[in-house]
Amino acid sequence: MTGEHKHPDLTEAVDDLTKIAEALTLALAITNDRLDALENATPNPDPGPGPFMPAYPGQPEPGTMYWGAAIKSQEPADLEAKYGDVGMHRLFFQWNQVAYASGLIDKAHARGWVPWISMKTPKWVEVASGQHDSMVDAWLNMLKAKDQAVWLTPWHEPENDLAQGRSLDHRAMNARFRARMTELNVTNVALAPILMGWTWDPGSGRNPDDWWPENIYDFMGVDPYEADMFGPNWQRALEWATDRNVQLAVGEWGFGFKKAYADQGERVHDWYESGIEHNVAALTVWSVNNPGLTYELTGEQLTAYLAKLADPRTVRGAK
Repeated sequence: MTGEHKHPDLTEAVDDLTKIAEALTLALAITNDRLDALENATPNPDPGPGPFMPAYPGQPEPGTMYWGAAIKSQEPADLEAKYGDVGMHRLFFQWNQVAYASGLIDKAHARGWVPWISMKTPKWVEVASGQHDSMVDAWLNMLKAKDQAVWLTPWHEPENDLAQGRSLDHRAMNARFRARMTELNVTNVALAPILMGWTWDPGSGRNPDDWWPENIYDFMGVDPYEADMFGPNWQRALEWATDRNVQLAVGEWGFGFKKAYADQGERVHDWYESGIEHNVAALTVWSVNNPGLTYELTGEQLTAYLAKLADPRTVRGAK
């Protein structure tokens, strides 16, 4: 028997390989075209950093700061009439003043302000042990119901009130507050201590770390006055915060006219710029006349304060 013997299976395999080769050639051509397009394309602009995500309720964006105030009258309307839109209102309460505090906080929030509140408590060790959880919860549930940012400091300047207990008792009390905040799902409140500026002075015999437990607070509050503002103690506080990656906020500041400062306005200006430079969250002035001390803003201090209140870097109310 003569003639060509064909193998159908082999023919089909050759045809398949031919098709595969053609497909690979086409794919390579498309890939080369895409590579050429990528090489010649104009690169997309850098989208830059993403939106600011605050680490705690009410935290201002980097490069901005609260420039708030406290006055003798705690009424927000009085503060607004005196200075305008301050952005942050420093408020002080007794342990049983939950309802009173609630009303003032509502008024501050209505103006778009962040209230920074303090309250005096029973003995720190008693609060820490849970003996006063019902009142702790009353405070926290009231604040939670606001659904807007509030800064909370149970017993500010504790190093000046050691009759209340030791530093470890104060830490334990605030740990109890934090535990109750977690249990009650309070997410709109930032918890922070406030220490005296003098505490950073070696002559005070104090150690700020004694009052700073890890994983309890959102930031560190400081109350510097007079020399503590313009001397080395402020620098020590800034260095302390930098070393621990902690943000500072000032609950009270002031320098009285008992000293004949020749540069009142310039000092206020420099104080504001120091806060901006070092990413301080708030500088809240204590504009109240204490016995023998004139801390209320007047004259050049007031002029400079109001000028900085209008600065675009100052966080104002969001009415």
